[in-house]
Amino acid sequence: MAVRTRRRSTFRQTTVVNNEPPTPANAAAVWWADDIAQSDGSAVASWTDRVNNISVSQATSGARPTYDIDGLNGRSSVSFDGIDDHLSSVASDAVSVATQGCVIAVIRRTSGDGRVWSSAQHAAGPNYITGRFSSGVPSISQSSNGGANEDLVMGQTSAGTSNTVVEWSSNGTQYSFRLANAPGSQTVSSGANTGDWFGDTPGRNNLTIGAIKYGVGGNTISFLYAGQLAYLGVFNSPLSSQDRYDLYKWIEEYYGINNMPGLSDYEHSVLLDGPSAFWPMQETSGDLTDVTGNGYVATKVGSGGVTYLADGPSASVKSIEFAGSSGVGYSAADNNLWSSTNFTVEGWIYLASSFFGAQPARYFLTKHSSGVANEWFTMIENASGRRIIAQVCNTADTTWANKIDGPTWGAESTWYHVAWSLSSSTVTLYVNGAPVGSSGGYSGSRATNASGVLSIGHGPAVAGRSWNGRMSMVAFYDYTLTQPQIQAHYEAMTT
Repeated sequence: MAVRTRRRSTFRQTTVVNNEPPTPANAAAVWWADDIAQSDGSAVASWTDRVNNISVSQATSGARPTYDIDGLNGRSSVSFDGIDDHLSSVASDAVSVATQGCVIAVIRRTSGDGRVWSSAQHAAGPNYITGRFSSGVPSISQSSNGGANEDLVMGQTSAGTSNTVVEWSSNGTQYSFRLANAPGSQTVSSGANTGDWFGDTPGRNNLTIGAIKYGVGGNTISFLYAGQLAYLGVFNSPLSSQDRYDLYKWIEEYYGINNMPGLSDYEHSVLLDGPSAFWPMQETSGDLTDVTGNGYVATKVGSGGVTYLADGPSASVKSIEFAGSSGVGYSAADNNLWSSTNFTVEGWIYLASSFFGAQPARYFLTKHSSGVANEWFTMIENASGRRIIAQVCNTADTTWANKIDGPTWGAESTWYHVAWSLSSSTVTLYVNGAPVGSSGGYSGSRATNASGVLSIGHGPAVAGRSWNGRMSMVAFYDYTLTQPQIQAHYEAMTT
């Protein structure tokens, strides 16, 4: 079946009125540079949030940032010099008293170890929480006891000096980061990752944009931000999947910040169904990022053998192309995630011309248990016509607890959506959203889960059966998707 590039969504689309940012119900404050009615290059003495009318201001004329009418991709922004420019709310204006939440900023960083935002107690100090950069890497610093035992949690990816979006977040017990909507790994540099947020320290009620401002009377000002700021949103809880999609989709379209994960109709349809791991495979190089935030990075194995940003299943979705090189693919550490009794795996696959070559079969996904046994796998087999095989194994990959041979199918150089599920002892296989068979007649139990790996595009049991073609949008769920869910995913890409 040919894949069409016209796309519609089966879920709620972003609604933007007059190009204005969507405002989730949990928004505490949103500063948007387009709300500043000033001439280009003028000094910004105050900036009022559009949710609760909280104003941040600067009384000292020499410390005022400037207004750039087209400072970020032709859109309005506020420019901070990194020397003395900053804006602060007054002590009576509590931006947020929540114990969890997130702050999202649309920026272009210039240089330095600056604080984009901070919330501090001005009656004593230094008590604060602040979102900052350290050599371009986003981090969170927090102190609630006069500066002793400061918590410092660092991201691992630099924001660089391009237009981007940074999200600092807390679920109340730990911090997390997103850079251009990609969940980032992080380390604790000092203290602990406690997730302390605005409401965890009474009196921390003064928000500063472009610096950290603390101490008695707010007289200590340091670590000033250098760069552009077009949008700053403060939210009283982490964003829901739908609210994050709406906001980031608006940012992508309004500011022209592209290639952020989770913004295609297909990706959003998948994320709404709660996968345990999801690799869109839109990277330009290196390992595969799990965009669920669960941290299941799929590490590149083998030398060479892949091409990034190949054409994908739609005009706006890319893929990774595998050359069929022995042992080349990606592997994600098991950590017992793949041991669920019920699960579903899915993704988009494309068979290269001369797909099989000298091989009788090629692997799509495998769960390698121990030794040479696959606990379960999906592959394309050429034993009696091209067939897709979904198989759950017992003690070796030739002893089946369950197995289904799909019908003869699969033209080369064509995209297919493939999914299969294990529900207790029944395997069900789907191609292009429709079930093509189910089987529960094999005896024996599933191979014992061990400290194995989930492999994408190859299988440790037979290295030569590595994938020859393209893949995109691979997901794993620790429950059984329904047929309507699988159909909706397929349609989100193709209609």
